[in-house]
Amino acid sequence: MKKIKSLFITLLCVAVVSCSKDSQTGDEPVRDNYDLHPYNSMYSTMLNRYYQNTQAPGAIMLVSRLGQSVWIGSRGVYDMDLEIDMTNTTRFRTGSITKVYVAAYILHLIEQRKLNLNDQLSELLPEVAEMIPGSAEITVKQLLSHMSGIVDPSNESSLYTYDLISDPVTFRKLSIYELLDRYVYGNSLHFAPGTQYQYSNTGYWLLQLIAEKTMNNNLPDLLKTTFFDRLNLKNTYLDSRNDEYVSKGYATVQHNTDLMEVSAYDKADSDGKASGGIVSTTEEISIFMTALFRGRLISPQMLEHMKKSQLPGCETDDCRYGLGLEIWNVNGLTGVGHNGSSVGYETNAVYFDATQTLIVLFKNKGGGSDKSFFYDIAKAYEINDDDPGNTV
Repeated sequence: MKKIKSLFITLLCVAVVSCSKDSQTGDEPVRDNYDLHPYNSMYSTMLNRYYQNTQAPGAIMLVSRLGQSVWIGSRGVYDMDLEIDMTNTTRFRTGSITKVYVAAYILHLIEQRKLNLNDQLSELLPEVAEMIPGSAEITVKQLLSHMSGIVDPSNESSLYTYDLISDPVTFRKLSIYELLDRYVYGNSLHFAPGTQYQYSNTGYWLLQLIAEKTMNNNLPDLLKTTFFDRLNLKNTYLDSRNDEYVSKGYATVQHNTDLMEVSAYDKADSDGKASGGIVSTTEEISIFMTALFRGRLISPQMLEHMKKSQLPGCETDDCRYGLGLEIWNVNGLTGVGHNGSSVGYETNAVYFDATQTLIVLFKNKGGGSDKSFFYDIAKAYEINDDDPGNTV
């Protein structure tokens, strides 16, 4: 999710919940070597500093820039109990970066004329119309851009958080309709649809239902056949799985310096959901983002619309959001992408169009972090057109 759940941490302090181990799926990935990359020293230094400053058990960083070979580095472990090294190909939860994938799929359906940005929630999902105020005014565009005004229980509701930490196994099994019924229905909108911006994971739950109803198929399969198979992404999926090689997530609880594994909560909160459930690797995120920002998944015209801030008059990063894309101003450079944060991890993927630089960053500890070096990476070197390596 985009926001860090401080409410979650508070309630976790008084809860006693055991975290079960994932069952094994697939082979353990291996570590690649990028020591011969021309900028290995600089990127390694930045990753080392990030890893040490965050005090996370492990971290991974990918840098891909036009004219330069892709670089990936990893540090630490993804499982503290078993002391298993984090590697360049370790799978991890992407959190709200999932929204980029989902938004791209919705825009793909719009280009196929199966949906329209101005389609109303009440028309697309009449079964929820009476339960959500303003359904006749809420549009697909507003759901994509967090301008619907619908409440966000994962970041606002103490009941949602209590239920999650009390019984994550049961919580994980709740359908989107059950989540809406228990935590969303009957709540007033924060504002009239289209007038303001406020982040809402609920909007992407509803987009999941819209996509599934429109295509008569589940969203994990739709993303797989439309994007993942096409791009040969073998380690990327949305469906809920027990996968031993997904990085464990960790958090500190109040003043206790010891890290607690919280993977069970991360799984229950996001797995299988359009709000934040995709599992992937740094390399496969890079492949997807490359295809998206090169106009290979949706048209260049639709991509420009996706990258445009949707709230008129917005002048800060707190409200600068496109259609499934966060828009950042980093020391004068504009970056687009998304942050994914939950109680046990933080993931970032940001693309700087001016220098055609993509950065993917993951750590398996919840909480924010200093990512000011993104600008340094994006601006560090002149593009070397003679380098035949992989490019963004």
